[in-house]
Amino acid sequence: MEDTFRPENQNISAIFNCDQIYRIPNYQRQYSWTNEQLEVLWDDLYEEYKNQNNKCYFLGSIVVVKTGDYLDIIDGQQRITTLMIMMDVLRKTFPEINKYSEEINFVDLKKIDDSILHSGRITKLQLQSDPNYDAIFNSKIIKRKNYENLTPPTKKEMNTDNPEYKYLNTAYFFYEKFKELSLKDLEKFVDYIFFKTNIIKIICTDESFAIKLFQVLNDRGQDLSNSDLVKAEIFGKYKTEDIDGKNSFNVQWNNIIKMANDNDFRMDDFIVYYEYFKLRSNPKKQLLDEIKVIIKDREPSDVIEEMTDFSKSLEKVLKSTDPVIYSLKYIPWKSYVMAALASAYYIDYPDMDSLLKTMQRFFYISFISGGTLNTIKQTSFKLIEDITNKDSIDKIEKDLNSLINSKKMVKKVYEALNSEVYNEKFLKPLLLSIDYKIRENKNTTFYKIDKELHMDHILPRAYRKEHDWDYIENKEEADSYLNTLGNMALLHFSKNEECENYGFETKMRIYQGKNEDGSNKSGITSFETTRVIISDAEKDAQRRMIESGSNKKEYIWNVENINKRKKYLINLIEEMLDITEEDIDYIDDREDNKLKITEEIINEVYEIAKLIYENKTDYNNGVESLSAKMNKRSAEIYIDDFIKMMKGEGYKRAISGVGAKIFIERIREDYGGEFSKNAIIALEKNIKYQEECGMGKNAKLYSVLIEQKKKDKIK
Repeated sequence: MEDTFRPENQNISAIFNCDQIYRIPNYQRQYSWTNEQLEVLWDDLYEEYKNQNNKCYFLGSIVVVKTGDYLDIIDGQQRITTLMIMMDVLRKTFPEINKYSEEINFVDLKKIDDSILHSGRITKLQLQSDPNYDAIFNSKIIKRKNYENLTPPTKKEMNTDNPEYKYLNTAYFFYEKFKELSLKDLEKFVDYIFFKTNIIKIICTDESFAIKLFQVLNDRGQDLSNSDLVKAEIFGKYKTEDIDGKNSFNVQWNNIIKMANDNDFRMDDFIVYYEYFKLRSNPKKQLLDEIKVIIKDREPSDVIEEMTDFSKSLEKVLKSTDPVIYSLKYIPWKSYVMAALASAYYIDYPDMDSLLKTMQRFFYISFISGGTLNTIKQTSFKLIEDITNKDSIDKIEKDLNSLINSKKMVKKVYEALNSEVYNEKFLKPLLLSIDYKIRENKNTTFYKIDKELHMDHILPRAYRKEHDWDYIENKEEADSYLNTLGNMALLHFSKNEECENYGFETKMRIYQGKNEDGSNKSGITSFETTRVIISDAEKDAQRRMIESGSNKKEYIWNVENINKRKKYLINLIEEMLDITEEDIDYIDDREDNKLKITEEIINEVYEIAKLIYENKTDYNNGVESLSAKMNKRSAEIYIDDFIKMMKGEGYKRAISGVGAKIFIERIREDYGGEFSKNAIIALEKNIKYQEECGMGKNAKLYSVLIEQKKKDKIK
């Protein structure tokens, strides 16, 4: 009698070089992998290949049902489909792969072809989840001639249910990744994938049993949660006769559960935060196995005591009304953020305010720029390690800036903010974060992102249907601004529904907490960034009334207002995240004559900076006087760098090569060689700092440094 199921440990080569055809049953969901899952798979495979700490890499298990010449995939279809696409990219992009290999086990074109096609004709993977999907898979992938001109699907296409775009995205992903490797590295890596990457293939003879087995495997075979398993593991370390110890453990464990319940999060989440706090690195095993290592050779009373103290630190985070912590609660990579924040409170990090702002900068730049979990994973663990080691804030900043700079995230932030933002996940968290920063301290409300929080289009999407908006002449232009940052306003409760497609004057009354007819209504919008719309509109209406000599105020909202509001919001974002568009110029190393801050502006900044340095004008007034020439944050950076130059102190935010040259030469002219030497020392420290942050050596700044050293005869 044939076994009901038979597990077999097979490498990828064996998985795809069997005599059967893999088939995805009709009831299975369609292919859904995106870059996030692909990045994890690639990074894990490539990291294991490079390190090769183990004899093989385990890629999980698949459950299949044998039905004649077919193997119906009950569990594992996403991985099998992904690997099939990867192999197709390989055979069409690198037909010469391992053609001259002298290894015993190697992957060449024939090996890959045999993995994809049965007897050179029938595709070894058949998609049955929809009558059309198999045809789409074959036409877009298997029968495709090459991938050279393939472009990645748009975000809109990836958000559809059509699996075609997921197939093409996966193909594009692997094409780009493999093209980055040298031929030698590619061949060895592919050999590793085929011969040293293993999957447990569980072959069943009964479909109902296979489905039950799949459920058991995914539930880990029991109803206990991770926290239950961890509790049992720690509790089991107590001696049988230690009744007091066990009672004390139960009290402390229940206190942690109460804290979790009071703050509306799961005990399982707490265990993950604690695991990250202890590991300070990417987990290599299942959570329970990692916890077993963490508590090995430790007294259970010490473990629960530590967990209790860590829970109290986490509670400080959850109870905090700090606007930066409020902001960080929206970050999608919550486990890393919470573990890092709780770790900081646990060890009483000495520069907490700076740490919080540094974390906010890193995570929001990553969030807005489209960073994935895998992109920030290792950096987040390094952050937790740096915090628990009480490393200096300068070191932490360098570690975080290294990823920001290497991925050109600041450039991507500006690209995102200058595009349509309405459907972006970062929009509500970002505007709430700004609001927390600028609102009065007495308002300590934290807003959940739920159905009561709305994003209102100030110029409604259906404005063409309302006569109140007839004054907008260029409707094609206005349409292109509807979903942009400057046309967005945060509203709470039912105000968004009340605003609908009303004219701007009516919207203003509703924003002010009044009824449509102007009569008073309880409440006013809670958000500072929305209140600005009201105050600015009042000023504009007053100005127009005076200019026209009319006695009636007219409230107008058009493209000009949208652009004005966008500039206002971006200035607040720049201040919060400590970024400027000049950061992009530095990283891209563009020509100085393309920089937004011209020589004329730099000379004006120099004159203002001199007055501030000599205490002849106030710092804020000086910055404000430059607002017509440059954004506020850029003005602050240039002025701060000048003052650092005068003192010979290293500065972190770099100015352009032209700016550095003008500053040093004018300092020499106005203050003498002693001060120009200070400025040169400060520039040299900045160049070194930027290199340590992973930005490389800026050729233009380095050229200025050498030139100015010669003028002051500095070796």
